[in-house]
Amino acid sequence: LVQAGGLPPLVTLLRSGSDKVKEHAAGAMRNLSMNPELEADLLREGALAPLISLLSSPEIKIQLQAAVALRNLSVTPDSKIKIVEEGAIPVLVTLLRSPDLRLQEQAAVIFRNLSVNSENKVLVVQGDAVPGLLALLRTPQDPTAAEGDPEYEAQIAAYKQSLKVQEQAAGAMRNLSMHAENKGKLVSLGVIPPTLLLLQSGETAIQEQGAGILRNMSVSAPHGAIIISDGAVPYLVSLLRVPDLKVQEQAAATLRNLSATPENRPALVQAGTLPLLIELLSSPEEKIQEQAGVALRNLSDQVDH
Repeated sequence: LVQAGGLPPLVTLLRSGSDKVKEHAAGAMRNLSMNPELEADLLREGALAPLISLLSSPEIKIQLQAAVALRNLSVTPDSKIKIVEEGAIPVLVTLLRSPDLRLQEQAAVIFRNLSVNSENKVLVVQGDAVPGLLALLRTPQDPTAAEGDPEYEAQIAAYKQSLKVQEQAAGAMRNLSMHAENKGKLVSLGVIPPTLLLLQSGETAIQEQGAGILRNMSVSAPHGAIIISDGAVPYLVSLLRVPDLKVQEQAAATLRNLSATPENRPALVQAGTLPLLIELLSSPEEKIQEQAGVALRNLSDQVDH
């Protein structure tokens, strides 16, 4: 299609076609965007601007096609920059508040991908995306219908989709929390309480993202004190018992960061971290051994343990 010269007319249809034509053109872009080798062609032909514009379409089918195309493109380094330069952040912020869970997920994934870039981390926070992302960290509502009821299947599907939204929003927040310039802003916007909900999830992928956020935030001693005062330690201790190694690593690393501050050490010891950290010294994962070992070294300096 690209070699046959089909790209320029497709881009034109994204701008000027009927709704049905725009949907099909955006669907074609969605398929083309799956091939990273075509990224340069899509950028050169100016596909980003009309795709971003279609995110504001009143037709959900068009929004979804455009969003998935941008999601695919947002994986690549050049497109991460170009998508932000084309003004996508405000439109994506609006999509985070869409009543359609599929659009929420796509917007969260795009923000997660964009925020891998260091400059974008700052721009996304400045673009007021954090309140919308934090709202998506809420715990999904359990199905209320009994199995066999007419509403049951729809409620199960919505629950599973909500978990996807929550995980992607958490991944975006984890990326944003890595940048030093963002940490204070995230705390002031209330990142800690909803992150504690992630630690209590029954999904290990969501637990990992939540612990990863706290790991990034706890590098700063003042923010570490807030994490402790907001009640995170018991949940982190619980995560040390989770069989998933990625979850263990993030929880142990957070405790390592917190234990670097002497004032935090009594609370960590009283929460029962020592035996669990000692157990992790025998982990099959070297990174976990390291995190547990440094935390124990720090806590061994605690006089009253």
